[in-house]
Amino acid sequence: MGEPLKTALLLDPGVGLFQNLPQGDIRLGGLRVVDEIDQVLDGGQDQQKGYMSLTHGEPPIVRRFRTFAEEAAFVKARIQELTAQATAQEATCVVGRTRKVLEAYTAYLRGEGMETYEIRRDAAEQRDKPGVRIATMHRVKGLEFEHMLIVSANKGMVPLDQAIRDGEDAVAKRNAETAERALLYVALTRAKKSASITGFGEFSPFLSDVAKPDSAKA
Repeated sequence: MGEPLKTALLLDPGVGLFQNLPQGDIRLGGLRVVDEIDQVLDGGQDQQKGYMSLTHGEPPIVRRFRTFAEEAAFVKARIQELTAQATAQEATCVVGRTRKVLEAYTAYLRGEGMETYEIRRDAAEQRDKPGVRIATMHRVKGLEFEHMLIVSANKGMVPLDQAIRDGEDAVAKRNAETAERALLYVALTRAKKSASITGFGEFSPFLSDVAKPDSAKA
């Protein structure tokens, strides 16, 4: 499954999003925070089930592009690359923060001749259905895929502006931001082998510490 994953997510605003951790500790830093905001995400019913799987794999790919078209072309090429490596399309999941993002990617990928299958919040995944999986960050909690492609991680989308604005006071806004960080963490840690995060325009502030010049085409 490749080299041990050396880059892990810590969802603590004080330490930044990415932090090197020893092999086997990939989920532990984030679990501390996820446990604290579990009530925010789903009423505390999950109890961290399924959070301990990603211990090996490639370091996450992080790319920022100028336009949606450039980002989408990269995502298509990545899916084609994985398919060429004998990865079933059903083992790859494209994840966005909102349904609007999913609709844009469904239209683009189908227009490029790729079959897609949306995993909806109100229904179980039909594993016999062919196609690249498409889902929101909320929906992938508890699921696992070989490869995760987190898309449109742009400012205003990750974290979602509306979610932060809905906070009634400073504490509520801070809790909302923590929940948004946890959503990104959970989406990335659904990957068993590889994960990527892409965006276009202005990148998510959660990712400013890993936006390198060669991957941040302004």
